[in-house]
Amino acid sequence: MGLQGREESRGPGQADPTKTRAERAQQLAELLKTPAGREVIVACYARYTGTREAACPPAGLLMIQTVLGYEYPST
Repeated sequence: MGLQGREESRGPGQADPTKTRAERAQQLAELLKTPAGREVIVACYARYTGTREAACPPAGLLMIQTVLGYEYPST
């Protein structure tokens, strides 16, 4: 799942045009339920914030909100 999950993050301001912010939030919440999904969230967070993955906080709601803020900056 790691590689596929990393492909899901398109970059800051480059949200998937087929998903609303709410749909992406739901997707990230589902990912949070599994260890592999948490790795995906951490990878997105690290990419967007420039933080090393090893230095990232544990995956959780605040991390999801940060990812959404980068992917959907104007909403």
